[in-house]
Amino acid sequence: MSARVVAKLGLFDYAAYHLRRNDLQYKEVFLSAQQSFDNTKALLRPGERIYLATDEMQQGFFKPFERQHEVLRWADFFTARGGYALKGVRIPPKAVGLVEQIICAGARRFIGTQQSTFTGLIPRLRGYIGAPDTTIYHHNVRYSKVPRPTRRPISGSDYMNAQTTLWADL
Repeated sequence: MSARVVAKLGLFDYAAYHLRRNDLQYKEVFLSAQQSFDNTKALLRPGERIYLATDEMQQGFFKPFERQHEVLRWADFFTARGGYALKGVRIPPKAVGLVEQIICAGARRFIGTQQSTFTGLIPRLRGYIGAPDTTIYHHNVRYSKVPRPTRRPISGSDYMNAQTTLWADL
């Protein structure tokens, strides 16, 4: 299922976001779409296609992203907009999140939500498949450029993020 979407987007040819909005208990990571876009636009290529995994339901919420990028979401892949990549495929509702994590893992660059366990698994998957950039980026951190990878001590607040030692020989 996820392979169909990744094939349609092109492995490592798109950016992916996980923007958790509704039932996450950590309200400090809730930003407007404009703030999230402004924080992370330096990580994107001009006009780069974006896959957006989110639980946000408000129509038009992601307009700041859509003004400069083609933004595709889960439902789009059942329609012409997503090339009917999932047309006729039955996906159990409980599996949708797992499939979306794999789609996010196939991106050139992934940007997630701090303190989200959904986001936390995706860098590990990216490491396993040899993604070109396994740095953990978050939409609520402001980036003025792509940071150079650095090693820093792991702190207690990092428990939700997969660490490089899970997939790389260090």
